[in-house]
Amino acid sequence: TTQARTPVYAAPEMYTDVIDGEVEITPKVDFYSLGITLLYLWLGHNPFSNNERSMMRMKSEGKLPHLDKLPVYINKLIRGLTCVNPEHRWGYNEVERWYKGEDVPIDESSAFLRYKTFMVDPDKNIVAHSANELAPLLYDNKELGIRYLYSGRITRWLEECGNPKLAALLEDIV
Repeated sequence: TTQARTPVYAAPEMYTDVIDGEVEITPKVDFYSLGITLLYLWLGHNPFSNNERSMMRMKSEGKLPHLDKLPVYINKLIRGLTCVNPEHRWGYNEVERWYKGEDVPIDESSAFLRYKTFMVDPDKNIVAHSANELAPLLYDNKELGIRYLYSGRITRWLEECGNPKLAALLEDIV
């Protein structure tokens, strides 16, 4: 399908697995949407801000808001249904096992964010393990940040870590 989606309920892969402007819809997308629907219903309001970019960043990092407000039993169901990695996301069988009281494991590792270490300053042993860690370190070390930005080092790192979208955005800025 094309990119028609309701942002609040859209799974992270709806933004990352785009080929020629189209994304493949699988049952895993529907289970993710079910998890967000249950979160919305339990809280009684939209758990996200209206900023789609912020919302998708939170989802792709597996950081859903307000999970700490849920009872443990419901928290586990929603976390299982909203795993970032669709290969580890709960489906019908896992939900049924959860419903029967089984202790169904949750693998919250991400298929999208496989950040490698980025050595910001070897002399001072300053290291970043994600883009979120890298940005303030480069801001604090502006000369290095400028050098890494214009040499393409940051863009290459993002591509190697499985974040080609952010790499392309950064390259457009440069």
